[in-house]
Amino acid sequence: MTIEITAELIFAVVTAVVTAIVGWAAKKWQWPTKEYIPFQNLAIGILSGILFLVTGLQTNMVSALLIGLGASFGVAGMYDLMKCKNKNTKEK
Repeated sequence: MTIEITAELIFAVVTAVVTAIVGWAAKKWQWPTKEYIPFQNLAIGILSGILFLVTGLQTNMVSALLIGLGASFGVAGMYDLMKCKNKNTKEK
């Protein structure tokens, strides 16, 4: 089984990393918009989808937006999952 490194995969990983860094910074420095992080992730997903279209790496607008949104919300979900897991293990 081989994994082909495509533009879509690189795009999703870069979007996920940017989302994780911005989300971490918002929580670390307690920005006043801390409770609005899902909207921040939505904005990052949409902007990355538009960037993907503008650069010509993706020609289908729906696909570009879905990749961007999936990556940005996927990071948020993984963060919450890890946070809940750590919280549950500390309670035991």
